[in-house]
Amino acid sequence: MKTTLEDSKTDERREANPDSDPALIRDEINEALKRMEKSLDASKAALSDTLEEGKFSAERLVRLGRDVAEGYIDNATHQLRRNPQAAVAMAFGVGAIAGVLFGLLTLRGGRS
Repeated sequence: MKTTLEDSKTDERREANPDSDPALIRDEINEALKRMEKSLDASKAALSDTLEEGKFSAERLVRLGRDVAEGYIDNATHQLRRNPQAAVAMAFGVGAIAGVLFGLLTLRGGRS
């Protein structure tokens, strides 16, 4: 059991070191939690803004890609209508090269 002298020494240590007061510690913890909550809210808002900007940029890139692809298709259609013989010859050449390469690959695969 503590004596009055020991209790007074404990009280003196608390007064000398106010950080050991449970009420002060609780207040500091509450303040720290409030700061963390504010920081988290700010982070959420920043992340939300960044995601929204990213979504907008992605949509813009998709539209741009679609426009470029449509331009290439229109250009290819125009070239096909303008030079049908050249288009047929090119298709034949690409098909022949692909056939030869495919044939060589299947022959090699059979020998292994």
